[in-house]
Amino acid sequence: MPVIDIHQLLITIFQKNAYGRLSLFLLQAILFTGAHFIAENLLVIAGYGDRDTARRIFFQRAKVLYDLNVEEDQFTLVQGLLLLSFWHGTPDDTTGCWHWAGLSITHALRIGLQKEVSSRDVDMHPHQRGLRRRLWWSVYIRDCLTALWMQRLPRIPNEAANIPILTIEDFGDPISSILLPHFVANSAYLSSVEVQNKLASCFIDYSILCVHVSRVLQIKFSLPKQHLPADEIGSVENEMASDEMGDSLLPRLRKCESELHGWFLETGSRYDSDIDAGASDIVRIQISLVQMLYSTALVYLLSERFALFPTETTFIKTTQHARRVTEIMTDISKRKIIQYLPVTAVTIIVSAITNHVMEISSPDPATRSQGYQSLSKGLMCLNELSHTYPAAGLANILYEASTFGSSASLPFEALHRGRGIYSSFTRRIHQTEESFRTSLESCMVMGNNQSVLESLSGPLELENST
Repeated sequence: MPVIDIHQLLITIFQKNAYGRLSLFLLQAILFTGAHFIAENLLVIAGYGDRDTARRIFFQRAKVLYDLNVEEDQFTLVQGLLLLSFWHGTPDDTTGCWHWAGLSITHALRIGLQKEVSSRDVDMHPHQRGLRRRLWWSVYIRDCLTALWMQRLPRIPNEAANIPILTIEDFGDPISSILLPHFVANSAYLSSVEVQNKLASCFIDYSILCVHVSRVLQIKFSLPKQHLPADEIGSVENEMASDEMGDSLLPRLRKCESELHGWFLETGSRYDSDIDAGASDIVRIQISLVQMLYSTALVYLLSERFALFPTETTFIKTTQHARRVTEIMTDISKRKIIQYLPVTAVTIIVSAITNHVMEISSPDPATRSQGYQSLSKGLMCLNELSHTYPAAGLANILYEASTFGSSASLPFEALHRGRGIYSSFTRRIHQTEESFRTSLESCMVMGNNQSVLESLSGPLELENST
């Protein structure tokens, strides 16, 4: 995210600028985020043991500084809190990504970042104005993506996005347009103005896309949930209620789909074709993220439509977008850069996998065959992501448990010892495809729940943690 004035940061650090001020809180937040991407051997040489240890130390330092109110500047607090929103705590940790993203929103609203610069601030330097706008859009994007990750309603309503969309000029000096946290791992790209302009363009398109994704999430997670007794399911009254809800929802789904299509047409061919073979890894990742987020939003929309009015056309469209997501991520995996994807990638691939599972139950042999191939690729990507994000490994365990039966003993404690678990489940795992879909969707609900076992319907035998 372009939330830091890197040009000023580098001057302050390397030239020991007597007039520069470097926030200790913000520095620790930057180090925490950058530790995710820097070569692990460098962290070991620095005495941190491994990547997880380094990230935890830097996070704890930033957290203590925030708790002690060491940093008083609200603008700097928003910058640092946004970076801390990439933290994912243990099940008993109440300060996960949702918590820190929420704090960044609170401080951003406190200083009026959601408002365009007023007439009394016309003397504000264009560079500072651009940084201010970039910071607000970063807050908005993090709210959208953490909502997607946590499977919740976004906290910022679309009406709050009052600031005009970003432009290339808002990124100022090319060196400051590099997108954190990739700066730490890709400092060699700083000399390439072309690369940085491409990253800035991707971020602009990404921000507009997140406005549409936020609307999709508002539709998906604001739907009334009916909890009817078993003997009322299929009743005439229930069917009539479902028909009325579907009739009122369908226009909203179609409008949202039309807006997404309009965004796609406006972006031209940048995301409609394969990425240039000569593109740098960082550009490839950013373009791929935009492509996958677009397809994931359509999968969400089309899945809701299919649930209300199942048609073969809707199923085919949903399947096509899910397969595209899997193919893009498979390509990233083959290029050995999947570890640089953000945690949102877990939600994206899980949503594609749930669709592949539905393909397997299709009566058409060709669809089933394609479903198995796509599922295999998706699970392979999920396994690759598990080396970086524990939630991906947990999703793999759910798949195995649903395949071999709900009586399978899940090694939650073993996972907790290694990297931690970030999920709470609302249903037991069953062998049916429908229950597997629900279980995998619950994998996307990662965050600060009290216990992974708290809401299970019954006890499960866990591995001995000693």
